Amino acid sequence: MFYTQTLILNSSAQVEAEQRILSTAKVFNHRIEHISELNQLSFEQNKFILEQQTAKQRLLSFGQGGLTGLGGPFLLAADLPLMLATNLRTVQLAAMSFGNDLRHPREMMIALKAFHVATLPRKAQYEGWTELQAEKEIWMGRFPVFMVAMRKLHLQSGSNNHCAKLRS
Repeated sequence: MFYTQTLILNSSAQVEAEQRILSTAKVFNHRIEHISELNQLSFEQNKFILEQQTAKQRLLSFGQGGLTGLGGPFLLAADLPLMLATNLRTVQLAAMSFGNDLRHPREMMIALKAFHVATLPRKAQYEGWTELQAEKEIWMGRFPVFMVAMRKLHLQSGSNNHCAKLRS
């Protein structure tokens, strides 16, 4: 998983995605030059950037699913690794949309933990999210930017209702 993330982060598509995110962010604040400066934007602006990135990922997933269904055994065998890479890239784009530079090992590990929780069965996701919340105190000292973004996302999405659904 770590190698997959590193491979994606070092691809030319990732550099292009960073440039697109920065270009969109400059519409809101012309002083933004680096991904780490996206935390200066409001939550709504970050969310707008995130929605643009996830829309592109949805189209990619739609195309991949169609090809897998039509492609026979070879493409069917490639579906799981491609789906893994697509979902991991979506988590990376979400992190970058909120100003987290995933080239830093600590930010990369947080993204991997978030990806892990997202891939757990529904009933286990609540426990995984609770563990991430418990580690929040440690992270706030070391990774304040990511945790502020996670907190904003958590509050905006109405996670209390979501967590209640996960418990059942």
